[in-house]
Amino acid sequence: MKTNKTSLIARNKRPLCLMPCALYLFFTIHYSLFTFHSFSQGVAINTNGAAANNSAMLDVSSTNQGVRIPRIALISTTSASPISNPVNSLLVYDTVAVNDVTSGYYYWDTTATPYQWRKLLTSGSSWQLNGNIGTNSGTNFIGTIDNYSLGFRTNNIRRMIIDSLGNVGIGTISPNWKLTALETDNLTAGNHLVEFIANQSKTAGVAHGWYADGNVVTGGLSRAINGKPYFLGTNNSPQAITILDNGNVGIGTTTPNAKLNIAAVTAGTPTINVDGNSSYSTLHLVTIGRSSSGYGTIGDGFRTTSTANKYNYDRPDYATQIDFVSGNISFKTSPIGIVGNEINFTNAMTILNNGNVGIGMSTPNIRLEVMGANNVRSGEFIRVTGNVNGALDNSAGLGIDESGSYWGTSLFSNSTRLFTVESNGGILVGSGYQTNNAPSNGAIIQGNVGIGTTAPSEKLEVCGNLKVIGTIRASSTITASQSITCSSDIRFKKDITPLSGALDNILKLQGVTYYWKAKDFPDKNFTDDKQIGLIAQELEKVYPELVVT
Repeated sequence: MKTNKTSLIARNKRPLCLMPCALYLFFTIHYSLFTFHSFSQGVAINTNGAAANNSAMLDVSSTNQGVRIPRIALISTTSASPISNPVNSLLVYDTVAVNDVTSGYYYWDTTATPYQWRKLLTSGSSWQLNGNIGTNSGTNFIGTIDNYSLGFRTNNIRRMIIDSLGNVGIGTISPNWKLTALETDNLTAGNHLVEFIANQSKTAGVAHGWYADGNVVTGGLSRAINGKPYFLGTNNSPQAITILDNGNVGIGTTTPNAKLNIAAVTAGTPTINVDGNSSYSTLHLVTIGRSSSGYGTIGDGFRTTSTANKYNYDRPDYATQIDFVSGNISFKTSPIGIVGNEINFTNAMTILNNGNVGIGMSTPNIRLEVMGANNVRSGEFIRVTGNVNGALDNSAGLGIDESGSYWGTSLFSNSTRLFTVESNGGILVGSGYQTNNAPSNGAIIQGNVGIGTTAPSEKLEVCGNLKVIGTIRASSTITASQSITCSSDIRFKKDITPLSGALDNILKLQGVTYYWKAKDFPDKNFTDDKQIGLIAQELEKVYPELVVT
């Protein structure tokens, strides 16, 4: 059994259904506010009864109200959700900001790939022709949000592009560098591709461009404009290199007075350091003919004929080489001259092409010929100064070295070798070699020495009389074919005192036979023969005057 709920009117107690009444009341009020006019050309919604415009399918007009588009919460520009299968050009208003959508009007675009929501631009989200206000450089920008290039045009011609890699091209759509500027016209003079102007009057600045002959570019161009100097430098040295309008180049100076003027910052510091492309430093100095200046020239009057002509200088621990194909080398000096006046040079050293070297002369006849300052005996022309320390240094001050391994004759002073004649003929003077076993102001001679003979058979052979004032010390046997005479004349003696108990003292001495320890003391040159004699320590107890320690 079903029951309908109704409301009763108290007067007649008859049931009344409220829903039909409510609908009637709603439509009565609604149509009293708006008037719908439907014609064949379109529909008009207004309050004044005007017909729809012929060009409009729907014509809505009001003086104080508008049309509210459906509000939808989109989730991204490429997702149709929450609408299912939206039709092309469907208009909605997004109410939330999420992913790549922000609040605003969007329409569905099925011409795009993929389909997507397109946002209608407003004055708050677009770049205006007359400028924008309230922009934020951190969030507002002109550019793309995908991996495509950004182009700029004038007269509908592409003038500049920023590609997807960030390279900027002016006059080209395919820049290979961070900035590429391309001029497509062939010009007939030096033209500036880029100019940096220092002031409004354009009296100073830098220009970069090229030279062309009308068809082919012939060279690059970088210059200071208006005749000003051109500088190259760093942060700490902004004017490290200067190029003046007259072509003079200065390194370390801003006022070069020659085609190349190199100035040292500190006196005594190097100004030019040339390094080759190998482990050896090379410097090539070449002239093509005689200099017209007559002074201050290098290689004056020399013309190159081969790549072998070079100056080669390396570190002090390597050789220094000056090499020419032919001709001689002369080193000359001159007094300070006056510009424009000829001066005479004085020969200091000459190296002939046959290898002869002359010092103080120009025509050496031997490998080394030295001419002194004068021809008298006191004229000093060679002075050799050895190592002042004289310790552990085998470099000769002056010498002829035949690469001998042993000394022949050496003269020493304070244990420092002064003069050596080696066993193979080499000669060293002022060698500075110090030895611990050399006597002071003495000589060490290896090999036989002959005095009065050219064929000595012993370490020292004297043919003639030998006078010794002092003691002769022998570590082995002294052999004589004749008697050895010692002075014992009373005329040469004084303070004579007779020995007491001489026989008893002699009886205290013990004669012995023995062999020398030749291997333990090779410097003594002991023999291997059996010896007869006394023990020095025992003799010293009896007659200490006879023993030298």
